[in-house]
Amino acid sequence: GVKPFNSLREAYVKITGDSDISGRVSLKRLQEATSADFSYILGTSIYRKMAREYKLTPALWKELADVVSVKDFKTQEIIRWGGFANLEAVPESDSTDTYQPIAFPGDEEATYAATTRGGIVTITRTMIINDDLRALQKLPKKLARAAVRTLNQFVFDLLMNYGAGAINGGTIYDGLALYHANHFNITTAGLDFDSYGEVIDALVEQKEYGYSGAITDNPLNDSDLDFDVASAAIAANYKVGDYILMDAEFMGPVTVVATANITVAARGIWGSTAAAHVVSTPAKVVTDDLMLEPSILWVPTDLRTTGESILKSEYVDDTLANRNPYKGSAKLQTTPRRYLRGDTNNWYVTAKKSDIELIEIGFLGGKQIPEIIVQNQPNVGNVFTRDNIRYKVRHEYGGAQVDFRGFQGAIVA
Repeated sequence: GVKPFNSLREAYVKITGDSDISGRVSLKRLQEATSADFSYILGTSIYRKMAREYKLTPALWKELADVVSVKDFKTQEIIRWGGFANLEAVPESDSTDTYQPIAFPGDEEATYAATTRGGIVTITRTMIINDDLRALQKLPKKLARAAVRTLNQFVFDLLMNYGAGAINGGTIYDGLALYHANHFNITTAGLDFDSYGEVIDALVEQKEYGYSGAITDNPLNDSDLDFDVASAAIAANYKVGDYILMDAEFMGPVTVVATANITVAARGIWGSTAAAHVVSTPAKVVTDDLMLEPSILWVPTDLRTTGESILKSEYVDDTLANRNPYKGSAKLQTTPRRYLRGDTNNWYVTAKKSDIELIEIGFLGGKQIPEIIVQNQPNVGNVFTRDNIRYKVRHEYGGAQVDFRGFQGAIVA
């Protein structure tokens, strides 16, 4: 095998023949090896060590995100389809078409585009002369941690729906905030046994939706038991027995489907409140209960003790007669304040990624590990004018929330 170099200076001199570390290489040596070779060898060494460190650095983002490869910087589209309604009984008949058409479910589209993150790392002639191996040994780890930290922050901003300088200040694919009353996934309660129980109940109660038509009432009052749609063809997509969602209100079951008009038995059911709805409000058919289970409780360090009490204690309030029903119901993930934008009160619950998509991260060309690119011409740029070797660090990805139903957020006042 090849005997390892004992120092950075020894490696430079051996590869380039420049014993004075002057940056000048003899004509003979130019035919064999140059300082560009040293740049490549050093860059390769840094990259390999950085890649190992990157894989070993805690990557909290992987708990939330699914990974895909994207081929360019164009807008990526994630289309989520709803579900079909229950199948109707088919009577026996020899003369008529007894199979009824099934209304095609609506769809929603999340979008994102990959962007470039990176910077320049400079190795100076002084570092080589001073044989500053310690600085170089730290470089790969620091680069790896910077890349993972940046990606962690990107994904946590999606978890918090950070936008316009505020937590839950962004909008997702349906034009609403991630945590919104219409999504049945927001509370303002501080973390305790009761609020945690309410949040996981809300997660279990999330619905699948099928056909979605728009009402033509202007407005539909909170006491009305029927609503209009644009045509008989649209009305035909609703069936007797269906339950309907408008904004944050459930209503139903459907009792009558008439020409361009739907009648329901009750308003404001399933814990929702009857409300007025404006023209063009979607009337979505409820097709299924997702029955999602909690996977992770995300808390700032300030709420670690409370989270441990909820998820690990045998009893509530140390009362032997009051056994803790939430023990082991989710994994507790204590999160550094920096990733939570300094917040100390908010907490979040996410469902299992195997049950529902949460966040998608697309890496350009499938490259999850940052790239290191060397400036390869020793007679131009900083290499020539400042006696520096420069490496460009580049990491390219983008992402978005895919389905709000897998998120529950406590945005505490």
